[in-house]
Amino acid sequence: MKLFIISFLLLFCASLSAENKASEIDLLFLKKIKPLLEVKCWGCHGEDPKKIKGEYIMLDREKMLKGGESGKAAIVPGDASKSYIMSLIKREDEDDAMPPKEADKLTSAQVGWVEDWINAGAPWPDEKVLENDTSFVKVDVSGALSDDWANRRYKIEDIWSFLPVKKHPVPQVKGASHPVDSFILEKMHKAGLKSSSRTTKERLIRRAYLDLTGLQPSFEEIEAFVNDKSKNAYEKLIDSLLASPRYGERQARIWLDVARYADSSGYANDYERPNTWRYRDYVIRSFNADKPYDQFIKEQIAGDEIDQSVADNVIATGFLRLPTWEHTAMSVPEVTRQLFLDDVVASVGETFLGQPLGCAKCHDHKFDPIPTKDYYRIQAVFADTQFTEREVPFQPYENLGEKDLNLDLIEEKIKLLNEAKKKTKDKSDQAGPTVYKQYRYFLREKLRYKPLAFAVYNGPFRLYDSNKADQKIPKKLKNKLATVSILTGGSIESPGEKVTPGVLSAVHGSNDVAKPTSFNSIPNKLKGKRLAFANWVASPENTLTARVIVNRIWQQHFSKGIVATPNSFGKMGAKPTHPELLDFLATWFVENGWSIKKLHKFIMLSQTYQKSYEHPDRNSLAGKDPDNKLLAFFPVRRQEAEMIYDSLLKMTGELNLEMGGPGIFPEINWEVAVQSRLVMGSLAPVYQPSVLKKERHRRQIYAFVKRSISDPLLEVFNKPGTELSCGRRDETTITPQAFSLFNAEFMHNRSLALAKRLTTQTNDESKRIKSLYQAVYGRQPSEKELAVSLKHLNKMKAYHLKNPPVKKELITFVDADLVSEKNGEAFTWRQELNNMRRYERDLMPWQVDESVRALSELCLVLFNSNEFLYVY
Repeated sequence: MKLFIISFLLLFCASLSAENKASEIDLLFLKKIKPLLEVKCWGCHGEDPKKIKGEYIMLDREKMLKGGESGKAAIVPGDASKSYIMSLIKREDEDDAMPPKEADKLTSAQVGWVEDWINAGAPWPDEKVLENDTSFVKVDVSGALSDDWANRRYKIEDIWSFLPVKKHPVPQVKGASHPVDSFILEKMHKAGLKSSSRTTKERLIRRAYLDLTGLQPSFEEIEAFVNDKSKNAYEKLIDSLLASPRYGERQARIWLDVARYADSSGYANDYERPNTWRYRDYVIRSFNADKPYDQFIKEQIAGDEIDQSVADNVIATGFLRLPTWEHTAMSVPEVTRQLFLDDVVASVGETFLGQPLGCAKCHDHKFDPIPTKDYYRIQAVFADTQFTEREVPFQPYENLGEKDLNLDLIEEKIKLLNEAKKKTKDKSDQAGPTVYKQYRYFLREKLRYKPLAFAVYNGPFRLYDSNKADQKIPKKLKNKLATVSILTGGSIESPGEKVTPGVLSAVHGSNDVAKPTSFNSIPNKLKGKRLAFANWVASPENTLTARVIVNRIWQQHFSKGIVATPNSFGKMGAKPTHPELLDFLATWFVENGWSIKKLHKFIMLSQTYQKSYEHPDRNSLAGKDPDNKLLAFFPVRRQEAEMIYDSLLKMTGELNLEMGGPGIFPEINWEVAVQSRLVMGSLAPVYQPSVLKKERHRRQIYAFVKRSISDPLLEVFNKPGTELSCGRRDETTITPQAFSLFNAEFMHNRSLALAKRLTTQTNDESKRIKSLYQAVYGRQPSEKELAVSLKHLNKMKAYHLKNPPVKKELITFVDADLVSEKNGEAFTWRQELNNMRRYERDLMPWQVDESVRALSELCLVLFNSNEFLYVY
């Protein structure tokens, strides 16, 4: 009897084990295999019957068993080794591999999933299996294109950003006196990691200056902080930096990367947007004033609907028009209008919500709970938003720069163009429109100084022309609403169900099916839609908004956000390394009045921010946390391109801290500047740097951003383009960076300027070298560094004594070889560079002696060092 009971128990346990195993395989299929097939296979073997490849359909188990035109069984349940699909996904023969593109190949882990699934019998369970799995949830949304999609369930970990924000209690961790440190140390301790010690005061002040102002501190500023022995010296430092006007300039640079700011439209025309600079200055003012972030959001989406009598409210709506755009005689109005609507939805989604919504344009989102209906509901919010240049008087706080001088230069360009026309033998058949469209450029330049705001208004759609810079609001506006429909496959030629304005229905507190709230009552009226939508975006109930901006601020201080993909908080984005900390900071941020300045200070007062980049046990980190996700030490990063540029001007004493105004034109590589550019068959004016040095030596935030021209020096250091939102800049290390730092004229000019400055202070070469180290590194040189530098200086002095520089004249004209549009004949058109007639040049090598030139060589060496280029 005892033997029977034991045998029964063994059999019972074995059956339970088999059931559990089957359950695990079912979950493997539903969680991993089916999504894998959907992404990697169904595009060619399932979704569209007209596009089936190799007569092989992979939509269900029966069809997969059958195989395709090869006649081979794709899967043999219970035996992966005999399953043809395994040889394909293992890529045993690259000519017969799946997926066919190398970039789409399965990872070894994914191949392993498929192998395990087949060996377990290749089950194809119904989605209902997941109903009892608490790790999956169903999300109610506004509607879906298919029942399958509407009823699908999501891993909780994949839709974390759509779930309510929770204020997690601060962990009780030994050695932590700040909430940030508690969350960070808790994970470090669990991983068995030790933290690095506190960094030096010299490094801490440099780190803080660059983070909050984008400029390096001077030696005197470093010394003052190091010698301040008061307990709150560091807190006072943070407060002073947050109060500095330079803070707004630094924050605006980051924001404009995300918003895709530019002073021209891009595409084939790339015409100037003369008044966009007022939006740039609005952003700087907003950050300096610590404008509550929820208000900042509302003003940019719907400032004109809040109160259009307030200048900044109207100027702020320029955000909606920042993306690239053009409409020409060859464009279809409905198409260009749809491109704008698609772009504005994408921009709002990525900037404020961390959601690339474009994936839902053609179909319900493959990974996130965003139905196509929501995409077009949001589009309906902006369906009646039209372009305009509103008349908004210049405010006392706005700066027009060198208005009189620059207007004179523009009039001079027009005069030179008229003179050139008279010299053309056959105006009608040769130059004609090929050259004379230049008037449009110069007229746009004049508009920089007119009190116009690059803005929007509500009204029926009307035709726009890229060639016209000043779009006025019609005197009579019809109260006619635009009709918005779901576009089948994203095509304007296939309108489907009509939709009314709405929001992301999956977001907590906004679902118009399960939990109706006031945010779903977006009025379908000409006015008020954008404001209602903005109120939803900026609501504390919105699960995305506070998390997204808090993550951006964290990234600013630690190189990488808690979520490493700041513009993508969906399944395909990175998972948060510290989700509880992210939610804690999000709730803290809202409770503290949406104050970004307070958030900076809160993070920077933590010991986590004040850590050294040096760690006592790098070997243990290499195995346990190779990417430093747990922040055992402070992450080293290179300065951004504009930081390098601005800091060089500061240390040479050339930096002009004047704020605001129309974009200035710094010197860029001359070969790039004088290249002839054709825009829609017209010869675009050559790039000419600003005449005055004080204009050219302003911070890069004030440089005119023309989409078709970029400064190679900044570009090589990963300054992003303006076509796509940049949530986080790349940080590459490539050979051209070294070439640029050693050879760019800007670098040589700064080296010479600093050398001249140092030689006027003292005749003692040792003191000059010490001052140089103080200026570039913020410290004194070591004895060895001083000796090596003196040796190099003497060597360079002998070289420059024997090799005097040759004077180089400025370029005053550019000849462009063109072909007439009318008769096909070749002709040459000369563009006079009138700015060069009044040009104030930087200090040139032939204007100084060999001692200054030799010292400039040493300056250049220090400018190329890691100690200058990196933030530790």
